[in-house]
Amino acid sequence: STRVYAYGFEADIDAAEARYASLVVQMVRASDQYLKSEERRSETVERYNRRTGMWEDQVVHATVARNNFMEGFTARIGQRLSESRDAARAEAARTAARTDPAAEDVAVETVSVELVLRNKEVEVQDFYKTRSNAKGSWSGFRSTSKRFTAAQRAGDRAGRNARLGGEKAIGGARTALSC
Repeated sequence: STRVYAYGFEADIDAAEARYASLVVQMVRASDQYLKSEERRSETVERYNRRTGMWEDQVVHATVARNNFMEGFTARIGQRLSESRDAARAEAARTAARTDPAAEDVAVETVSVELVLRNKEVEVQDFYKTRSNAKGSWSGFRSTSKRFTAAQRAGDRAGRNARLGGEKAIGGARTALSC
């Protein structure tokens, strides 16, 4: 699982790559800050010491903390992106209803938006089927950890604060330069 082949409309792939690049930088920066923090250095885990034959509290190793942080970050980003997608679909339906004065039923417009999105999805799937001989799928890493660690909570917080790219920049939108 070291390679990803993106299938879709060029603009969608470009947007996904840009968002991914931005989020990776934000995640690495935030995880580095967490690893240097007192919060991380105070997180311990109980381990069995074979030499002494006793259970002891040990500081969580930095690699484990980084992995847990990134797991929390990616889970939160996935949730935020799903919520953002759902909100965008609802807004598209509301916009369609407002632009068509004859449309009295927002549910009808919602169905129209969903049909357009579904047609786009089917088009991408058809393209994929004709161009790929890949078998199966991979849905990503799933942690077997039952415990929500301090590192995961820190990653979740960082994921809540990460910029997804749809937010307005300080100072408002840029305008075209006049020549």
